[in-house]
This record gives sequence, C-alpha cells and structure tokens, in this order.
Amino acid sequence: MIKSFITTAAIFFGMCLVYMLLMLSETENYFTYILDDAYIHLAIARNFAQHGVWGVTEYMFSSSSSSPAFTFLLSGLIYISGNNELIPLIFNFVCTIHYLFSECILWSVLS
Repeated sequence: MIKSFITTAAIFFGMCLVYMLLMLSETENYFTYILDDAYIHLAIARNFAQHGVWGVTEYMFSSSSSSPAFTFLLSGLIYISGNNELIPLIFNFVCTIHYLFSECILWSVLS
C-alpha cells in the first residue's frame, strides 16, 4: 500500500513540477493562476480575514464567490498565515496527498 501511494504521489507531484516549471519559464518566473476565479476567492478571503467584509473590496459586501465554503476556508488560512497567493495551491496539494493516501487505503482494503 505504501509503495503504491508513494508511486502515485511521485507521479502526481512530478507532473505538477513540470507544469509549474513550464509556466514559470513562460511568465518570466512570475507565478500566476490561469483562471481569475482564484484571484476572486483570494480577494474575498483576504478582505474577510483582514477587515471582516465579505466582498472583493474592503468597503462593501459583494457575493462574488462561486464556492463560499472554499473562500471561507481560505480566509481562515489567510488569517492564520498571512496574505499569500500560494495558499490555495498549497492547500490543494495537501488535500491531494490526503485524497491519494485515502484511495490507497481503500484499494488495499478492497483487494
């Protein structure tokens, strides 16, 4: 089970590393998200964590988030660790590791 988890995680993170290196080489070593949704979530989460306002700006409420639970979770992470645009990426990597490990356990039990 551990061997399959390590293999799966290595393949996944290897593909992510190749993608990130290609992306950084094309953007002059500047990290950016492809879709604007990530930045909308980050703006709302930052304003909620720092100012207590659920909106794209700190001055007014606006319900612009397509997934409020994720934005609320991001606001907690921003409140704890500070404002950083890599927080969603790191959070998704941690969730992926948890998911892969859970799947390996499930498949080892079923087989």
